[in-house]
Amino acid sequence: MNILPLVFAFLAVFVLLSSSFTRELRDLFVEKATFQGSMQASRSALSEVEAERYKKIPEKKAEEKEEEETPSPAKKRDTPFRSYRDKKLCDNEYSKFNLAPLLREKSPKLYKAAAALLKNLYGQVPFFSSQGEGWEYKVLDALLSNPPSDDKDIELIDLVSKQNLAQPLYFKLLRGTKKYQVQTGKGYPPLHHFFTINFQEKKAICFPKASRAVLEAYFGFEVTSKIIDKEKEKWEKAHKQGILTKAELVELVQGKLRGDDPSDDMSFTHPKKMKKKVYSQDEATGISVEASIPE
Repeated sequence: MNILPLVFAFLAVFVLLSSSFTRELRDLFVEKATFQGSMQASRSALSEVEAERYKKIPEKKAEEKEEEETPSPAKKRDTPFRSYRDKKLCDNEYSKFNLAPLLREKSPKLYKAAAALLKNLYGQVPFFSSQGEGWEYKVLDALLSNPPSDDKDIELIDLVSKQNLAQPLYFKLLRGTKKYQVQTGKGYPPLHHFFTINFQEKKAICFPKASRAVLEAYFGFEVTSKIIDKEKEKWEKAHKQGILTKAELVELVQGKLRGDDPSDDMSFTHPKKMKKKVYSQDEATGISVEASIPE
């Protein structure tokens, strides 16, 4: 009796089982490392929050200091125009795309804009572009599929399921690179640098503080360039930051956009007080976590 076929069959089964076990073990280690990294970053962020709260404790009045000399006024320099919207605004929550309105109700225009922002920020990176056509919509759907039961503010990492957290796609989105330049496509940012969740705000975009990337996702590149050109004209007259008013914006984009008035998705009032957050990054995994500082 020839037992070689039986031996080969057993070997094939053994190889398949070993391969499956190895793959599951690898995924388990990735999931464990990712979870531990997010927890470590969360602990560090909470420590920074407590440190910030400690600084707010009023001190005893110190002895009166000698009157300081009044510094001489700085000479005005002819500085070239640089739009506020091009600055690195990761610590300004109002410069970001607020996902809270989409978590409440799916607006087609906001949904498309949020997906466009994902594609504009990460689409030039080969890893993300290799995920297939429409990967940005799949990521957005995954984030929006797990809304909180109430309108309590949460962090972006809370929208990522434990299963997705172990996937390289979401791992890279949460981590980002240490250095990046959106305009030149060098590196890519952590997700929380351009997205936020703030249920206290009814609008997805705060126009006076919105970054160029957020406006480009909503209006498109051509209209956004015209907005910044108009704001440059204001700066040249007054040599200070000039943001378009609601009426000026509506007049500029009239006939260039489909759908409703952009003010349906945007607020035009300057926020009185910025919502301050601290950021912490786990050194081992590179995952970044943000935490709000209580008022």
